[in-house]
Formats: sequence, C-alpha cells, structure tokens
Amino acid sequence: MTDPSPYAAPGAVPPGAVPTAPVARTTTMVRPVAIAIVAAAAVLAVVNGVYAGRFPPGAVVEPIWAFGISVDLVAVALAVLVRLLVVARRPVVPARAGLSVWGPLAAGFAVIALAGWLLTGGAEYWTQGMQRYLSASTGIFFFGIPWVLALMFGEIALRRGDTALHRALAIGALVVGAIIGVAGVAAAVIYGSGLSD
Repeated sequence: MTDPSPYAAPGAVPPGAVPTAPVARTTTMVRPVAIAIVAAAAVLAVVNGVYAGRFPPGAVVEPIWAFGISVDLVAVALAVLVRLLVVARRPVVPARAGLSVWGPLAAGFAVIALAGWLLTGGAEYWTQGMQRYLSASTGIFFFGIPWVLALMFGEIALRRGDTALHRALAIGALVVGAIIGVAGVAAAVIYGSGLSD
C-alpha cells in the first residue's frame, strides 16, 4: 500500500478514508441584535434621566424609582456592549446542537419580571388612565434584576445554529424586556410632562 502523496490537492480525501461532513460554524451572538439592544438601552436611559429631572419638586420616591430604572438600562447597555466587543475578537466556534440553558433562563426571568411589574401596578397604570407614576415603575424597580437578566440572557441565547424553540424563547424574553423598559420610560415621560401624578 502506498501512502497518499503529500502534494495532494487541499481537501482531498486519502484512499480508504471516510469523508466527514463539514462542521457547522457560527458566531456566539447575532451582532445586529446586540447593537440594537445597546443603542435602545442607552437612549432609554438618557430619556428616562432627562424626564426624571422634570419630576415635581415635592416628589420623593419617584426620582429614586426612576434612577433605579436608569441604572438597570445602563447595566444592560454596558453588559451587552462589553460582550459585543469581546466576542468580536473571538474566532467563530462550532454551532451547538440542542437546547442550551440561556433560552430557558432568559424566558424564566422575563416571566418573573413581567408578572412582578404587572401585579405591582403596571397593569393598573396602563389600563386605568395612567394616573400614578409609582404604579407604573414600582414593579420595574423591585424586579429590575430579573428584567436585566432576561435582556442579557436573551441576547446571549440568540445564537445561529440552535433550535427554533431556543430562538423563540430568546426572542420572547427580549420582546418582554423591551416592553417593560419602554413602558417604564414612557411613564417617566408622562409624569415629567405633568400629565400624571
């Protein structure tokens, strides 16, 4: 038996060898989504801070709640930005088959954040005339950690090559997180504009 020539064409299969399928490769994130999250969180944090500065002088608790929401938004923007910069320097990695932990984690935290926000006044605020800023913001303030984690893990979970269920959980978590963030900042804009109590 003769050995295959060392000058064979690149990619040629030696005699007797079993050809293997190429390994699917992917990045560990969807870059446009990460950029959108960073930009949206930064803009919302700025808008929230601007209108918090316009709260009535007698407001005591409301500015604290607004400040906490801004901190959460900045945390999301910074965390995703750092990950974006780090991952951009890494080579592509083999795609992982099956359902990873990030999708279920993101969805679970999103459910906790959404339920906490709605049950502590969020639903009341948006269904009964947008009367009190505290109703809209209390749940976001106290459930800020699961809200932030839902957004962070949702971004991590959006990985090409995973299952449709995994992507659906990630997208769902990001949508819920976005709704909560926009609703909280919108309430600050309404209150800061003197349109609610």
